[in-house]
Amino acid sequence: LAWKQAIDINLCGTAFCSRAAIPYMKKQGFGRIIALAGGGVGGPNIKPNLSSYATSKFAVCGLVEAISSELEGSNGTINAISPGAVNTRLLDQVLAAGEKAGKKFFESSKAQKEKGGTPPELAAKMALFLAGESAGHISGRMISAVWEKPEQLSALKAMGKSMYTLRRVDWLLVKETKND
Repeated sequence: LAWKQAIDINLCGTAFCSRAAIPYMKKQGFGRIIALAGGGVGGPNIKPNLSSYATSKFAVCGLVEAISSELEGSNGTINAISPGAVNTRLLDQVLAAGEKAGKKFFESSKAQKEKGGTPPELAAKMALFLAGESAGHISGRMISAVWEKPEQLSALKAMGKSMYTLRRVDWLLVKETKND
């Protein structure tokens, strides 16, 4: 049940909202969709005992990449923000579960709660940037609100298509490098 619920909420919710917005974006010649990734997507550590949540968020990133190609030429973009370790209801649920969540995960969750977690303002700042005209060249990307800064993302115009996607290695570039 947890698996289906996570997919229904995180993946299907993103897909249905996006599909509802896209016709209006194309009609007006402009639009921005900003989804939320999470659960360690793109980060160094995926938390244990959250496989349904993490999988649904990885799927959201794949959906963002796919929809981005459908928006090409429309002046519409779609991106996913990974907000970081924000103190949310999910954190409270982990803390309520105690060591059933796994000793290491429980301890890191307690430390996160005590330290205050990642300020949600970082994700809000990134969302405002991605919603603006100056981010029109960024689409189909998974962007960390913690690691990336809006001013750095202007360089994406010159970067390969795989930058800030789940497919970080651009095999064409690897092949070209080997031939040099």
